Amino acid sequence: MKITTSYHRSFDILCFLHSITEDELSASELKGEYDKFYPLLSDEIKSEAKQLAAKPERLLFWPLVNLLISSLANHDKRDLVQMLRSHDEIRNGIAQSPYFKGESQKDLTLHFKSFEDIIIPFLKELEDIGFTKYWDETVKPILEQRCITLNRYLENFNIASEVNKLMPFNDLDINMWVCAFARPYGAKLCGYNMIGDYTWPDETILSTITHEMFHPPYDHDTVSDAVNTLGAMPWVVCAYENQTPGSEYKPMSGFIEENVVEALGIYILSKMIHDYDAHKYFKEHDGGSHVISPHLYDYLHSNPKNGGQSLDAYFIGFVDMLLSKENEV
Repeated sequence: MKITTSYHRSFDILCFLHSITEDELSASELKGEYDKFYPLLSDEIKSEAKQLAAKPERLLFWPLVNLLISSLANHDKRDLVQMLRSHDEIRNGIAQSPYFKGESQKDLTLHFKSFEDIIIPFLKELEDIGFTKYWDETVKPILEQRCITLNRYLENFNIASEVNKLMPFNDLDINMWVCAFARPYGAKLCGYNMIGDYTWPDETILSTITHEMFHPPYDHDTVSDAVNTLGAMPWVVCAYENQTPGSEYKPMSGFIEENVVEALGIYILSKMIHDYDAHKYFKEHDGGSHVISPHLYDYLHSNPKNGGQSLDAYFIGFVDMLLSKENEV
């Protein structure tokens, strides 16, 4: 399980598009490019972006669109607009992943309509105002050098044995796509692919890898009762309702999944970086809203998961333990 970093123009452009939905965190992180290119966009495109930002579908820009195109074969070598119009291929590709099962297949039709009505026109305008040329001439050389440095760093870590104790993984390489416009977000794509930002320190890239590879951590149907039980605990509800504006995880099931994945990723990271202060990280990250993570992290140390136990069963046991403690109070 070798870890490799590379760059991908299509992923990066879609990351940048997220900033022009006026996502405050994204726009502030990308202020230089935002200030350079946003004023050159048409009023029509800006209006479309504002309307989209007010709807749940705003996530179409990032990371959902990148997830969908990552389901396509040879996505790193194909034209972005052509991929966005490959609807049947996307349906077939995403069906092989844990995402978009059952009723959510219907959502893809709405997403494809937004590709044509909003995203493709945005891409054309970015081409017209010189953004693509800017990426090729200015951004790509920076990413090339960053990937060389990161690949040297990541050669020092072998995570296969540790992650397989928690969750079975195929012996495939992990590919971190390093983008210039992803910050402040990371994302899981199809397979063992993920996205991070080139400005992040080496250790943050490693922690993003150990985090994202666990999405999704369990079968949601199998653990639904445990998730509902955990999501009803008052201290979890309080943390959910008081997340940092702009970086919330919703709905509650998504918030809990993020907490679980955070704990699993940091557990693996602490195995490789022995002086890593996990509890300090949990306290500071995302405003300290990941209140489940430190409990699961400690549980992983005090009740190590055995190789024959599924992560679904292990998580259910963890929730049972928390429920027992709740009932003791």
